[in-house]
This record gives sequence, structure tokens and C-alpha cells, in this order.
Amino acid sequence: MRNLKGLFLIVCLLFSLGGFAQKNIKVDFLGQKIKANLICIASQPTIEESDAQAVFNINETLMGAIREAQFLDINIMMSKDTIKSDYLVFVIEVDQAQKLTLEMFDDGSFVMVADCTFSVNTGGNFLAVDVKNINKGVYNFRLKDEEGSEVNKRVVLSKKS
Repeated sequence: MRNLKGLFLIVCLLFSLGGFAQKNIKVDFLGQKIKANLICIASQPTIEESDAQAVFNINETLMGAIREAQFLDINIMMSKDTIKSDYLVFVIEVDQAQKLTLEMFDDGSFVMVADCTFSVNTGGNFLAVDVKNINKGVYNFRLKDEEGSEVNKRVVLSKKS
């Protein structure tokens, strides 16, 4: 029982610190092999998560009508082609180091990646999201900074045969 309590505390600590140990991976990006920082793993929501998300989406839509969007001033580059690999790879170029948060959700606004917070350094940053656990389809990709400014992109995933 004592070991279970210790394990539970470690898991809670990991989640409070971002929950995901980032690592460098070798991936294809625009026809070239590069090293990218794997920042998070996308996953399909459970039925319970889907129900909670539906209620959240209604509230978010109502609140969105009240607030005005602020656009994040960063350069982001990703392939305009359909993503056919297990990784969504993109480049973020910034003038100063900062923390960003990634969210990724489907057209029904169901979250595949939530609150994936990571740091970027001044200059170009090659980043990747593991998307092998989600279905093919069209997804919305949102990056936010600590002040709430954001940039949105659409991504099309097509699984390998």
C-alpha cells in the first residue's frame, strides 16, 4: 500500500510539472530528416471525456462571443500536405524564449491534445506531436502564449496503409 501511495504522488507530480518527458526524435520534415523535440502525445477521448468536453464547448462558445481574439505573433511552419506519418512536425520561430501551450482538437471540438505546455528558444525550434493514437481526419491546431494570444492552423492526418 505504501508503494502505491508513493507511485500516486510521483504521477501527480509529473502531471503538475507538465506530465510528459520531452525527447528528441528523428523525423521527416518537408523531405528532409531532422531532429525534433517530441512535446506531447495525442489521443482519442474516452466517452466520459467526450461528454464533459461537449458541456465545456457550449460554455466556451458562449464565452468566445464575449472576448476578442488576440493573435500570437510567431512564425509557424508545417507541411501543407496531408500528414501520413506518426508525427505531426512543425517549426516555431520566435524572437525571444517563451512558454507556449498546444491544443489540438477535431471538427467536433473534442480535444486530442490538451494543455501541452513547452518552452521554445530564440530562433527556430523543430517540434513534433505523436499522432499515431488518433484517427485520420481534419484537426484544429492551436498555440497560445502565457498572455492568451493564439494562432490557429488546420491539419489533415491520413494514416499509413
